[in-house]
Amino acid sequence: MSITADNHDVLDPVESFATYLEANPDASMMLLQPPIAVNAAYIDIAGGLTGGVLLSALCQADADMDNEFAATPKSDWLPYSVATIHAIYRLTDKEQRTARERLTRLKLIEERRTGYPAQLQIKVNHEAIGHALMTLLKQKTTRGDRDLGTPVLH
Repeated sequence: MSITADNHDVLDPVESFATYLEANPDASMMLLQPPIAVNAAYIDIAGGLTGGVLLSALCQADADMDNEFAATPKSDWLPYSVATIHAIYRLTDKEQRTARERLTRLKLIEERRTGYPAQLQIKVNHEAIGHALMTLLKQKTTRGDRDLGTPVLH
């Protein structure tokens, strides 16, 4: 704690934060979450940061489903949860909807609704992503860009 010239107590921000974390261990767990990885090339092919974040998330989820240790057999269709994407990536419902519309228009993903109540599922179009990445790479190398898309952490 600091004392000002007029003798009013002013809380030291670092001390206050540390004290708060000691009193609230669940809050400190928030700081231990892994960072969000976004492939910079996905930002380029998706037409912006929001689309790139969502495309990175969907590709990661698809890769996780393909993992040999997955609980269920691989399906081309991923269950999609607006709440889960919001909790992990902090994208609002509107941001997700806009990004999904753009990714669908670019044919990078497909959407369908199944079951009752209808649940959204998404299929990642790896062939279209590969084609878009090759096009981007050709454009960048033709222009002589040195930045060919290194991962960006957010």
